[in-house]
Amino acid sequence: MPENPEIPEELPLADEAAVSAEAMASAPEGEAVEAAHVTETVKENEPMLEVHAPHEPVHSWTDAFIHIAIIVVGLLIAVGLDEAVEYIHHLHQLHVLEEDLRQETLINRDRGQFNLAYIDRDMYWLLELHRRVDAVRAGGDKNLFVYPAPPAGFPGDPNHTDRRLQAVTVWNTAQENAQIELLPTFDAQMYTTFYRVNDLYSDNFTALTVDWRKLTGFEFQFEDSRVSSQPDIRRMSAQQLDQYSEIIGGLFLEASMVRRYLQIQMAYNQAAVEHRTFPDIERYLEDHPSPLQGSSSGDVPAR
Repeated sequence: MPENPEIPEELPLADEAAVSAEAMASAPEGEAVEAAHVTETVKENEPMLEVHAPHEPVHSWTDAFIHIAIIVVGLLIAVGLDEAVEYIHHLHQLHVLEEDLRQETLINRDRGQFNLAYIDRDMYWLLELHRRVDAVRAGGDKNLFVYPAPPAGFPGDPNHTDRRLQAVTVWNTAQENAQIELLPTFDAQMYTTFYRVNDLYSDNFTALTVDWRKLTGFEFQFEDSRVSSQPDIRRMSAQQLDQYSEIIGGLFLEASMVRRYLQIQMAYNQAAVEHRTFPDIERYLEDHPSPLQGSSSGDVPAR
């Protein structure tokens, strides 16, 4: 039996594989199996992967600060993007609110001018009625008294409801949704004042309507059978004439107050439309005088 070839102690893997193949080929069958088993055992004992030590430390303070900085920058970017989206959303809400308020202001300007014309007619009529009643009180002939035709649409007129309420839907909705804080400070103050004055105007007009019905009720006691809805002043005593004059005078003063609040409201309305500073109310009233301003002080009814 030929001798087994000698295998060098240290050979490359390729050489070992070649030597093993040659040895197995030249060895008898039994010895070849044993040689293959030995070769496999040697391969199993060899390391599968060679691990090298890291060139740099894995956990140094520099690495830690770098990681922290990356996290902080990432958070800042995320917060910044969120703030940007929120800002754009609020900016869109502001533009929508400003446009809606502007449209509501234009509506209120037209309604204010409409109501102002009505209140002027009311005051004209009250002033004329007061003059004629006072003429009778001063000794005039009751038979010569002519009741002036009341203006259509007077406060509380059941046949005409032409008075126009101010639009407040946009403002009230903005208050409920806490959107007023989106407005610049000046605009917020301007609109707030306008709607507060509007509330005062509405309250005073409501009171005027209630008191006007008192006038209608008083006149109804002396309704002229010849002319419907007109009082027969001949049926009034001197004391009742005094009471009649007092009611008319009180209504005139109430109407004057309603007109003043309406004018103040229109002044703020105009300033809001034109984006001006707060209006000079006294200057505005001077520039927009009442058509009754030319009347003498004796013509103005007193309580």
